[in-house]
Amino acid sequence: MALIIFTLRLAIGILLFPMFLLNLLGLWNRICKKWFPYFLRRFTVMYNEQMGGKKRELFSNLPEFAGPSGKLSLLEVGCGTGANFKFYPAGCRVTCIDPNPNFEKFLIKSVAENRHLQFERFVVAAGENMQQVADGSMDVVVCTLVLCSVQNPEQILQEVCRVLRPGGAFYFLEHVAAESSTWNYFWQQVLDPAWYLLFDGCNLTRQSWKALERARFSKLELQHLQAPLPVELARRHTFVVIPTACGSDLSPCKMETGKGIAGFMTVVSYGLYTLKNRRDQKMSIHLIHMRVAAQGCVVGAVTLGNLLNLYLVLSL
Repeated sequence: MALIIFTLRLAIGILLFPMFLLNLLGLWNRICKKWFPYFLRRFTVMYNEQMGGKKRELFSNLPEFAGPSGKLSLLEVGCGTGANFKFYPAGCRVTCIDPNPNFEKFLIKSVAENRHLQFERFVVAAGENMQQVADGSMDVVVCTLVLCSVQNPEQILQEVCRVLRPGGAFYFLEHVAAESSTWNYFWQQVLDPAWYLLFDGCNLTRQSWKALERARFSKLELQHLQAPLPVELARRHTFVVIPTACGSDLSPCKMETGKGIAGFMTVVSYGLYTLKNRRDQKMSIHLIHMRVAAQGCVVGAVTLGNLLNLYLVLSL
């Protein structure tokens, strides 16, 4: 199996050689930081259309965590283009943090479209180091589709507990790796290196729930649901949503888990290549290698086709 994964990765790497070369030269990250906000703006419109009901359900109890002043202070980590703004309650005071400064102009547009919010500020920083946010200053922290691309998920969770006031809440949504024994996980492994570069450090095989377990939450409950997304590559992710209430003891952070959704899916729609051992049939090692290489080229081509289709759909 490892040989097949390596061969398929090699085929995809050959097809996407210019991108890998730019990354080797240290140029791709700069390019990706520029174009990714434009892609995410298109993607989040489609995503919210399909997942709007789930998001409204998830954020429906946000007002319950308003502070003594009656105002809700909310920090969104990895805010992107402000895709969650429309789901926040009126009068909510929103602070955003993201390491990519190119999101700022999209945030300004989202703020203009969501006048019911009170936008505080945009902080350019990584979630692992939110020193510009004071201890215990937030009623709620929101983190959606972010831990897949950060360097240190555990450090982010520590920072979340630091900035939350006693009795505050942490809302978490993420796509994670499929179960290791499934073909879904097989294709996530195949596409992970290319996906990582294409989508600004997104990891298909990250098991983000383990970071939550290592944070020693007092209670952790997950429910599974397949995201109803029309774009095949986006639909075949694993999502986990965990709203949690953070207690006064921040080390470790004690949390009570509410509703959640999760599902696990594969990444591409093409068929799988299986080598079966047959007692009555012998295949030369060269023939096996030729068939695996051919299948890898086909899968690589189909992957590029899916990526092109994703781009065309989102650009409509």
